Amino acid sequence: MCVCVCVHTYMYMTPTHARTYRVRLYTAMLQQEIGFFDANSKGQLMSMMGEDVSRMQQAVTDNITSIIQQIATIVQCARCVCVYVSPDTC
Repeated sequence: MCVCVCVHTYMYMTPTHARTYRVRLYTAMLQQEIGFFDANSKGQLMSMMGEDVSRMQQAVTDNITSIIQQIATIVQCARCVCVYVSPDTC
């Protein structure tokens, strides 16, 4: 079950977050002064748009997946303890 949730998270949460980050980054770039564009080449700006969003996308996916796995582990451990302590009630 945990694998299904993790795959679902990766498939659906990641594109949504990536789109949000790209829009925010683009909006922030548009609000910069002209000196920002003089100091950075077109290639650097495009690289920022691609690499920064990819890094954020990976971080979000890794963190969400890790949290889901940890919750599943805690639930399973609690269930095992319950069965071990009193098998009649669990």
